[in-house]
Amino acid sequence: MSQLRQLFSPSLALALALLAACATMQQQGAFNRAQIAFDAGDYRTALQHLDRATTYESPSPAALAEIEFLRARCLDAQNNRTAAIAGYDSFLKKFPASPHAANARARLAELQSK
Repeated sequence: MSQLRQLFSPSLALALALLAACATMQQQGAFNRAQIAFDAGDYRTALQHLDRATTYESPSPAALAEIEFLRARCLDAQNNRTAAIAGYDSFLKKFPASPHAANARARLAELQSK
């Protein structure tokens, strides 16, 4: 039995690694499609792709920051002020040192002042 496990352990490890890479590629693809939809002004579709990007596997912190910032921007672009404020606020609490933090803070302040 242990010989059988030894034979399959490397194969299983490789299969799991390939599945993880596949999930990461799908996640990146979903994020890319979200960015394309956002750039085209199709915010509803962008939000759907962002939802998919988080379902393949737990995103890395950097990927999650990008996803959450784009989600807040989509809500903002849809003029969903309440949800955009919540999105930017959540983003800033989770990722205060993100390269997008300054933009998120500025936009949050602008939305809150209205």
